[in-house]
Amino acid sequence: MRLLRPILLSSALSLATAAGALSGCSKPEPDVVIVHEGDEDVKEVRHLMTEEEGIEQRQQERMKEPELDAESPREQLQLVWGRGEKLLRSIQHERFDIFQQMRNMKLEEKDDKKEVEALVELMSEWTVGREAAEMETAADRLCKLIEAVRPRAEAMMGKATEELTKIQAVTDELDKKVAEGGTVYQKQWDKLDKERARWSAPLQAGRFAFLAIKSMFDEAHVLADLGARRSQKALTACLSAYKDKPLPLDLAQQQLEKVLERAQYYR
Repeated sequence: MRLLRPILLSSALSLATAAGALSGCSKPEPDVVIVHEGDEDVKEVRHLMTEEEGIEQRQQERMKEPELDAESPREQLQLVWGRGEKLLRSIQHERFDIFQQMRNMKLEEKDDKKEVEALVELMSEWTVGREAAEMETAADRLCKLIEAVRPRAEAMMGKATEELTKIQAVTDELDKKVAEGGTVYQKQWDKLDKERARWSAPLQAGRFAFLAIKSMFDEAHVLADLGARRSQKALTACLSAYKDKPLPLDLAQQQLEKVLERAQYYR
């Protein structure tokens, strides 16, 4: 058997490239390899894949629609809690802590307190589910919950932000007055501080609501990672709408996008 000994000739590639340039050809020449076969040199032309091309090829292969086995543990939704139990329990415990913080917030207005309690009660109803029937509806239930919670939490945050902006404007005016040698009494600062605390609480409550939604996206990511292909498609169908109308908490939006990314491929 004759041994093939490949040698990459950079000079040959340079000459080939130069020749192409002289002839007005803009298409890059392929890699040229000289293979010694016995006493004869045989020139082979090969295209060496670039790193970018390799990444693109692997991505395309990963995105191919998989061949599904309806009886497999994954398609039967047995892996979500079979492999994801520890993570899911941790996520749900974390969300319980968020709800406790919301309940314990010092809200001066009864209406704010009532609204926060209502939001907590509403959000407490959602989990990815333990039984297959619950997991089948997890994506739809999640998106319906977001649509119910989002406007209420945003309204709370919007009103608080508006009032805090006014308070900051007054604070800036008083700071300027002091800088110019004027007098500002302590009771004026105390009044501003009281108002700032009053409106900071509902703003924080609204942020906590979206932090709880981010926690739900953590659960949804487990479903996308270990659930059936139909679960991935259901998550993609409902959560894709939020790419054009991002949530007001970056952490929540970033986790939503991670769910969408994971739901694209199946392995």
